[in-house]
Amino acid sequence: MPVLQRSCRSCASAKRQCDLAVPRCGRCSSRGKTTCKYINQPGQARPKPQTPNHPTNDSEVEAVNTALTLPKSVVEPGLQIYNTLRLEVVRTFDPTTVEGQINILQSFPLKYAWCGSNAFIHPYAYGSQSPAPLSDVASILGAICGMEAEYPYIPVAQMIKLKVRHLVYLGARASSYTELVSCVQAIVLLHIFRLSHGDLEDDLDHDNWAIWFLTHQMWERAPTQLSSSLSPWRAWLFAESVRRTLLVCNILLGVYGVLKRGYAVRHLCIETLPFDLRTQLWDADSEESWRAAASYNGSANPLVSFRQFKSVRKSCLSDSPFENLLCLSFKDLN
Repeated sequence: MPVLQRSCRSCASAKRQCDLAVPRCGRCSSRGKTTCKYINQPGQARPKPQTPNHPTNDSEVEAVNTALTLPKSVVEPGLQIYNTLRLEVVRTFDPTTVEGQINILQSFPLKYAWCGSNAFIHPYAYGSQSPAPLSDVASILGAICGMEAEYPYIPVAQMIKLKVRHLVYLGARASSYTELVSCVQAIVLLHIFRLSHGDLEDDLDHDNWAIWFLTHQMWERAPTQLSSSLSPWRAWLFAESVRRTLLVCNILLGVYGVLKRGYAVRHLCIETLPFDLRTQLWDADSEESWRAAASYNGSANPLVSFRQFKSVRKSCLSDSPFENLLCLSFKDLN
């Protein structure tokens, strides 16, 4: 079988390597030749992959929105889950909505530092002892709050940035899924703290990209079945912590995007992520109270997607900061 020749005629005759550039290869260009003919036209170069820091074009956004409004006959009734790891949409929010999101997010780091829990980290999700990344961050946040009052000139923003990047390094090399989740949760706490200090420096996109990468590692590596040694309560807490962490992290990155560029890029894997609508279960302080709350709520399908939550909640007037944050984050959708 003859070999398909890709070189131009000049390079083939001279038995030189051809770089296949068009309309003239590099050798012909350097020799001043005005023509450069190929025996077989070179194939097109592979397109560069699109990075998630840039919005998709209008046609792609329209296609995504169309997919999300497919009739029920196309997908299974109930949860609407799509292959959305690489799909994204652009959202814009009015200043009042963004301010509301920031106010709720800012309450999470300090509450965890003082109480050991917040809307996406439960004190019993990891058992009797918090993982090292979360324990370290709780100590750091508590110390910083004390230092800022007495030593206002300490470069807190730089300290936090370095700690975030160290945790990103640890998370990317996590040996277990639990370690990965704890690293991401610790990063989110510090990244919210940076937001409250107005940290919108030029290299922030680098950190946001790294955090986005780790959240997708959480999504892709999520176990389909938790250890049988966990009680139903502990298994639910850990799974719900993962879901809430992904949601809060994506909302946080969206807020940074709005503040810096005027828009937020939201990934469809987040919009279709299911979470438990029975938010009162999160507040249960024992397995007995959790079981009682679970049996009291008779919802046949308590799991809803982030996007479906908009049709469930009509206002942002709840005692749950998590519910209010979700409501604000879908305030712009019909």
